[in-house]
Amino acid sequence: MKQHRVWFIMGASFGFGLEITMAALSTGARVVSTVRKNPEQLIESLGNHPHLQVVVMDVTEESAVKEAVKTAIVRFERIDVLLNGFMGFMGFMGAIEEATNAEVKQ
Repeated sequence: MKQHRVWFIMGASFGFGLEITMAALSTGARVVSTVRKNPEQLIESLGNHPHLQVVVMDVTEESAVKEAVKTAIVRFERIDVLLNGFMGFMGFMGAIEEATNAEVKQ
C-alpha cells in the first residue's frame, strides 16, 4: 500500500501556498494548510477536500504554531514536508534547526 506524504503548508490562503496546496492534494497527499483568518474560505475554495486540514495559525505566536503541529500529528500522524508558502520573498541561510527562535522570527 502506497503511503502518501503529509504536507504542512504555512500561508495557504493565496499565492504559492495556495497553488502548492492544490498541487499536493492532486497527487493524493495529505495536507495541513495554515491561514491567519477565514479558514472556511480555503475549505470552500478547495471543495472541502477529504485530505485537507485547514488550521488558523499566526506564526508569531509560538503556542499557535505548537497547536497547529499537534493538530497535524493527530490527524495524519506525522509531517513529511514543511513549506513556508507566504514568505517566498525572504530567505534564511543555514540549518533552521540550529537557529534561535529570534533569528527565525526575524
